[in-house]
Amino acid sequence: PFIVAMKIAIALALAGFTLIGVSIFFATKIFHKIIKQNSSTEVGFEDGYKALVIAEAAYKSLGERKSISINYDW
Repeated sequence: PFIVAMKIAIALALAGFTLIGVSIFFATKIFHKIIKQNSSTEVGFEDGYKALVIAEAAYKSLGERKSISINYDW
């Protein structure tokens, strides 16, 4: 499935779709699968929260040009 997804992403990119367009394409496919199969997402809120904390720390680290400790506490 991953190889197929990568081939689709590459084909969409070559066809002129932006990264955002490709992301929306896959998000829509995942949403459709969840609704159709009455299932849940593979990642949850906590995963998204941690990804944002990491991204913010990366931007801060880049701006300050030093390592930043990551704290996942609310």
